[in-house]
Amino acid sequence: MSNPYQTCSICKAPPEVLAAVNEALRKREKFRDLAARTVFSRATLHRHSKKCLQRAALAEHKARALNPRSGRMVVQWPTGALSLYGNKPIRPEDLLRDDFLFVVEYENIDAAAVGNPRGLSPTPENINRLHDLAIIEDAERTAAKLDGIPAGPSSDSNPVA
Repeated sequence: MSNPYQTCSICKAPPEVLAAVNEALRKREKFRDLAARTVFSRATLHRHSKKCLQRAALAEHKARALNPRSGRMVVQWPTGALSLYGNKPIRPEDLLRDDFLFVVEYENIDAAAVGNPRGLSPTPENINRLHDLAIIEDAERTAAKLDGIPAGPSSDSNPVA
């Protein structure tokens, strides 16, 4: 198809003929066998397979591709429950192909080592204790990244207790 405005004769055929020819070409049927069964020449079949069939495959892929504007935000909580937009429950079988699934996982920490930071009064002493805890935790995480192991809170350091 040297002329971009000229339509392929196979593409102009009725939809059922086009679908049958495309299916035969996808199954790698020989051009001469397909030409014998249809009114199209081997050259026409070859040209259609090289130009139009690839374009059709790309168009199908684009139609099936993920569209971030059409997907919904679905949250999966640590309990396994799913919710739509954070609070409306949804069943797993109601998930759509374009949905975005956010999985929430909580880090396991020793509550005694951390205490309840919101329960502490904001005195300079408590702020310094929390700051020290943050420095220790950051050092542990940095060391763990260097060692290639996951970091967790230290059981021997307890500046808040």
